[in-house]
Amino acid sequence: MLGTPLGTRDYALEEAEAYSRLERELERTFRLWGYREVRTPCLESLEVFSKTIGPRAVDRAFKFQDYDGKLLALRAEGTAPTARLFAASLLNGPRPCRLFYIAKAFRFATDFPGDYREFSQAGAELIGSGDPSSDAEVIALSIDALEGLGLGPRGLRVDLGHANLIKEAISSSLGEPERELALDLLRRRDLGGILNLFERKGLSRGAYDSIARLLRCRRADEFLAMDFPIANERTREMLRGFSKVIEEAEGYGIGDRLFLDFSLIRDLEYYTGAVFEISIEGIGMPVGGGGRYDGLVGKFCGTDIPAVGFALNINRLMEGVGPGSVKGDRPKRVLIKSRDRRGAIEIARALRGKGFAAVVSLERNCSMSKGPDSEGFDFLIVPGPGGSVRVMDLRDGSVEESTLEGLLAGLGGGGFE
Repeated sequence: MLGTPLGTRDYALEEAEAYSRLERELERTFRLWGYREVRTPCLESLEVFSKTIGPRAVDRAFKFQDYDGKLLALRAEGTAPTARLFAASLLNGPRPCRLFYIAKAFRFATDFPGDYREFSQAGAELIGSGDPSSDAEVIALSIDALEGLGLGPRGLRVDLGHANLIKEAISSSLGEPERELALDLLRRRDLGGILNLFERKGLSRGAYDSIARLLRCRRADEFLAMDFPIANERTREMLRGFSKVIEEAEGYGIGDRLFLDFSLIRDLEYYTGAVFEISIEGIGMPVGGGGRYDGLVGKFCGTDIPAVGFALNINRLMEGVGPGSVKGDRPKRVLIKSRDRRGAIEIARALRGKGFAAVVSLERNCSMSKGPDSEGFDFLIVPGPGGSVRVMDLRDGSVEESTLEGLLAGLGGGGFE
């Protein structure tokens, strides 16, 4: 039997319905926060990614040559194409501009074992504001989006770091051979190895202690109370800006979700400021992440425009929570059995008008019992004489009798409760 290619999978029936519900709930949350949808093509010029996300990420993209010799790539992630779209179509519009997308992405090599090479991202981008309040907004939106799926109680946490803070310390303190080693240690979260490297370079005690305290710091209140004796003005500016992001996040009441991690660096090289990863207890890999990328839009229009955003990996969410845990608006499914085809069609039309998924049985029978044809339905309706109907709740087997008018009058949209 022919299966799916490596790194892909099928979603059928309940899983596919849950996938769609999850996407609709995320879209609903994005719209409630004032974000508007954009759509970019699956095919992009390779340059969209090669000039923005960095060589390590580009190596994982699906690349090929067009008939005219130009290099193309399948969408490797959603932020760079959205930045390109903004530069091409929305540059002269009002700012800040709040955009969202729900789209497929493709990577030849995966981030984690068991991850997929084809996956869906739900992302939001706030373009045109460099204020720390915009960083706090997108972090709060990412949390609200997951809580809207019913995942709030699932140990939801945000690890918050800075894309360039430790990199600046590495750049200003280490020579070229040690810099690459330090970055590799940082990617592997080997804090002991990084500190040993700094110690061997003979840093001043004050500089070494500052770096060590940053790498070990986990709580926002601890960070805000710190005094960092670092002479580098660029580093001090990063620390001030990061402090403001934390303070703004407190205004959203999400401080208890934040955990600091200054060893956190994202693989995508366009990040310039605060970065974050989102985790949920029981899922062994981050379900999303994002951060500030003030230089990305300028790659496409020549003018640097501040921006910040995030993306959620929908496949990881599905794998971690399971289809039965996804909160959403699945309509109740009703099967109608009747020898009177025209009458059954009219009942189905009336039910659909109330928000139900109604199906007329292809078999002309009036069997008031569960069977293979009723699998996946919530209710069974069998019309009776004189406009009466019998309704079986297929979930518990209970039966009620009513008239069609009485039945419709008592129904709420999309449910019998």
